[in-house]
Amino acid sequence: MKFQCGKSYALIGKSGCGKSTLLNTIAGLEKTGKQYVYFNGQLEQFKSNFYRDKLGYLFQNYGLIDNLTVNENLDIGLAYKKISKKEKEQLKIRYIEQFGLSNSLKRKVHTLVEVNNNVSL
Repeated sequence: MKFQCGKSYALIGKSGCGKSTLLNTIAGLEKTGKQYVYFNGQLEQFKSNFYRDKLGYLFQNYGLIDNLTVNENLDIGLAYKKISKKEKEQLKIRYIEQFGLSNSLKRKVHTLVEVNNNVSL
């Protein structure tokens, strides 16, 4: 597979064909034997930690922890970035502004999902 920077891709296939396994391997959530990939035209040994910072990965269930607040979920998401605390806070502020989360930081994620889905119970 070849991917271009700045583009979004969807991995589609039948249940059980390995979509989640492939994405989990790329994200470093599943361990595998030695593998090689072409990255920027060069053959390299696959290192999931290296790619984790260069790829965006949206989990099927959003990858959120329902009983934590929006702020706590942001902290968890940023914990794996190899940047200073100050840079993490700046990035968090950018996300808060970009996605209009300033009024929701202390709310539990599950309450936002319920509001978004317009459920009655």
